[in-house]
Amino acid sequence: MKKIGLLGASGSIGTQTLDILRREEDFKLSFFSVHQNIEKAKRIIDEFSPKIALITSMEAYHSLGKFYGSTKIIGPNDLESLLRYEEADIVLNAMMGMSGLSSSWWILEGGGKLALANKESLVSAGKLLTDLATENRGVILPVDSEHSAIWQCLEGKNNRGIEKLILTASGGAFRDLTKTEMLTKSSKEALKHPNWSMGQKITIDSATMMNKGLEVMEAHWLFKIPPKQIDVLIHRQSIVHSLVQYDDGSLLAQLGISDMRQPIHYALNEKSRLPLDLPRLDLAQAGLLHFEDVDRDKYPTLDYCYKALEEGGNRPLLLNTINEVLVEYFLKDELSLKELFSGLNQAFDERFFEPRDLQDLLEEEKRIRFKTEEICKP
Repeated sequence: MKKIGLLGASGSIGTQTLDILRREEDFKLSFFSVHQNIEKAKRIIDEFSPKIALITSMEAYHSLGKFYGSTKIIGPNDLESLLRYEEADIVLNAMMGMSGLSSSWWILEGGGKLALANKESLVSAGKLLTDLATENRGVILPVDSEHSAIWQCLEGKNNRGIEKLILTASGGAFRDLTKTEMLTKSSKEALKHPNWSMGQKITIDSATMMNKGLEVMEAHWLFKIPPKQIDVLIHRQSIVHSLVQYDDGSLLAQLGISDMRQPIHYALNEKSRLPLDLPRLDLAQAGLLHFEDVDRDKYPTLDYCYKALEEGGNRPLLLNTINEVLVEYFLKDELSLKELFSGLNQAFDERFFEPRDLQDLLEEEKRIRFKTEEICKP
């Protein structure tokens, strides 16, 4: 029986992970976290009977009590001790945004296996986290569909002969609009993703192409490939999830339906291909597959991400945190898309330094978040 910890159980990835656990008799939910969705937490406890449930909102935690049935309820101050000392074979981190960074750090510092769906962890602390994993024999298992696709294409192989990694992007809600048309659109329109069902923040990032830029940064750290050897193509069908090009001209690709349960299942099984009852891709019905270059003028976010990755240091953390704040204000319709794009430049005007540890990262994140919020306030 494989014991699974799940952080961010009430979100999109968390919900789909629970569906995988529901289907797999060999998986046991050992512990989980939610922020403040107490009703969802109760339903999870009723169905899966985990040992521990962590509520990251202090107010919500106090409203639930110390136990619910036989499940122990703990609060936000217990997160570090939970990840350091509670037994789990794999912890899937699906927490949203920078809140997941500390969790990823503690899991890897303890030599644990981290199924990573929180892209901000690697984006903001890629070198430190991968070094931490190496030093402590921790393991990072990619959950993002694009990185899982590359991982699957590399199955049984090393990095020798890799010429290029190609990440595919759906193009998001604004892919058929001109730049001028796109810049007039609201957050409500940006949330209409053509292919995937995801949370609000990642759906906005998909519309701006920031999500793909962050994934370029993740791919660099996961697979140790230089940024100049990582490309992005728009593939509106979201059938080809990523490709690996070799120096003999060969291309390996991973194809499948748009369903996050497949990469989640693959990560939790640690690359073992086990049966999964999901709809199959019908290639004849899919027909032609279309690919196109990204319009870098329309989507400046992609160049920002490459620039931050090349400069290194605190630049990726700055860019990611500033984007998080700007997206929050865009979702509240207190910021236009044009202002969001221009606001990201702030990341390159800040002082540069090399974070040395988790404390450095958290202090810098807090500083730039406060500064950006002050700028955004009406």
